Amino acid sequence: MGPRVPGVFLPGSTPEVCDSPEATTTGRRLALARWLASPGNPLTARVLVNRLWHYHFNRGIVATPNDFGAQGAPPTHPELLDWLATEFMQQHWSMKAIHRLMVLSNTYQLASEGEPGKMLQKNQSKDPDNRYFWRFNRRRLEAEELRDGMLSMAGNLNVKAGGRGVFTSVQEVLKRQLYKPEQWAVTPEATEHHRRSVYLIAKRNLRLPFMDVFDAPDMQNSCARREQSTHSLQALELMNGDFSNAQARVLAGRLLRENGANQAQMIGRAFRLATGRAPTPQEQSIARNFLSKQAELLEEQVHRKEVVLPTWMPSGMNSAAASALVDFSLAVFNLPGFLYVN
Repeated sequence: MGPRVPGVFLPGSTPEVCDSPEATTTGRRLALARWLASPGNPLTARVLVNRLWHYHFNRGIVATPNDFGAQGAPPTHPELLDWLATEFMQQHWSMKAIHRLMVLSNTYQLASEGEPGKMLQKNQSKDPDNRYFWRFNRRRLEAEELRDGMLSMAGNLNVKAGGRGVFTSVQEVLKRQLYKPEQWAVTPEATEHHRRSVYLIAKRNLRLPFMDVFDAPDMQNSCARREQSTHSLQALELMNGDFSNAQARVLAGRLLRENGANQAQMIGRAFRLATGRAPTPQEQSIARNFLSKQAELLEEQVHRKEVVLPTWMPSGMNSAAASALVDFSLAVFNLPGFLYVN
């Protein structure tokens, strides 16, 4: 019996690979690879463009990215799926070209809300689950995107490409879960800990808390589609977590360094970094009131010796105002405009 593509993919009359001139001992995998990427096998391209569509729109044209068979969901737009697959192959399998095609489409540029009342009511009644993409599917940033976004906002992101994976600092109780705790050798260079999340070492039996609460895969099963849960641990991680508070201090330093002690400019810069837009007059007013009241509260707590404020900020701002700015920076990380793609 000679090598052949599995029969579930091809008619029974399809010849074995050994009938091909490439059927040498070292050429069989090449023959399989060429078949997978050949125009005569559109399944590979269909699966790939569906995944790209899923990443951009939070739902694939086929809602079961790992199952294109009879047990999977049917495509909502079969003609679009076929056209994208054909275009993908004609573009020489260029991922960049298909990404550009999708994000420049009218469908991608739709908002997740703000439809006129009558249109919204009509569309909701016909397609409440938005299977036909009449609006954008609002989605929360994934764990890696959220971590990288916070580092970028703070001006702390190490954009170095390539190289070894990074072991970040974790609590000792997590290390003790490993068979050999010494395997988790923390990378000594501090700047390496701020690299993009794709470079973080992932172990099946040690899950980083920040990644875990924001639904990062557990690394033990294939994850075709990530869940988007909402629970209290996420709010606690963003408000009390070591990583969030560390980056809030760095962001506060950046705001002060770039804008001096000008409160309005610092608020505007923070909103620009987090949401890509200027704050509304109401948001500007709320933020100014928060900074003033928080500084007054901290000064009272210091006077009553209830807290001891850090002195890490540069001159030009007292400790209470500086700590209030850190609290404001932490609040900016919790803005829906930062956490969600609309």
